[in-house]
Amino acid sequence: MHLGARNSNASVLLEFLRDPDFETLYIVGDLIDVWQMRRGIYWPQQYNNVIQKLLRKSRKGTRIVYIPGNTMNSKRSQPVARFLRGTLRPAQ
Repeated sequence: MHLGARNSNASVLLEFLRDPDFETLYIVGDLIDVWQMRRGIYWPQQYNNVIQKLLRKSRKGTRIVYIPGNTMNSKRSQPVARFLRGTLRPAQ
């Protein structure tokens, strides 16, 4: 997803999250692009909407499994997983 990058396609994820509830949601790859944000923070309202939607799904019982991508080492990805109240799985 690469939230924080200007070329993130958050609208596609938002549309997907509007579908009916599901038991488990797998987020595979970099949810937040920390590398891009080092160059300057870009965070439009649409990115907040994605995070709010994920939190809402989690509160309503959706299990979120976050498998970080190549730019998120385990130190950086742990706070994201905790924030989303999900389960962190190591990248394979």
